Amino acid sequence: MSPMKMTARANSNLLPRMALVVMSVAMLALGVHFFLTPRASGTPGAKAEAGMLVTPAWLADHLGDKSVVILNIGQRPAYDAGHIPGARFVEMSSISSSQPLLLELPTIEKLKQSFEALGVSDNSRIIIAFSDNWISPSTRVYFTLDYLGLGKQTSLLDGGVEAWRKEGRSIVTDVPQATRETSRRVRILS
Repeated sequence: MSPMKMTARANSNLLPRMALVVMSVAMLALGVHFFLTPRASGTPGAKAEAGMLVTPAWLADHLGDKSVVILNIGQRPAYDAGHIPGARFVEMSSISSSQPLLLELPTIEKLKQSFEALGVSDNSRIIIAFSDNWISPSTRVYFTLDYLGLGKQTSLLDGGVEAWRKEGRSIVTDVPQATRETSRRVRILS
């Protein structure tokens, strides 16, 4: 086969491959956009629900919502020095087990009790706000809530407590009292 025919054949295969790559990138971008974009429930006049990330502005608009539970992930001294109004400090040891591996999940019953003590229930809209750049532990809390079946109603505060502060929003030192509710729905994802 002559080099000219080989080049023509390679070029004819290149176009479908390039089209496939472009379509794949477009689908990936669309998927990311869909995953991170607030969605409405489909009911006429329904407000958009928060996605996996919420902004400090979204949280400020919803601070008064009784269903919103803010979980502060970070070091206790930073929480005590100032946190988002209504935020509850999560003691990582309350949602992990030290045996045999550090941060291994405890029993479902212990997880339920720990989150219920923080005021989390099936009806909660849970916002995870990290401080001290505790991003990895925050994702651990997110996945723990997802394991309990609460992932669809859980979001991370984009930028954490630092972003909240940068926008000049209020910081408090009082510790809110959590109202303990019964979490009826616990499902294990398989």
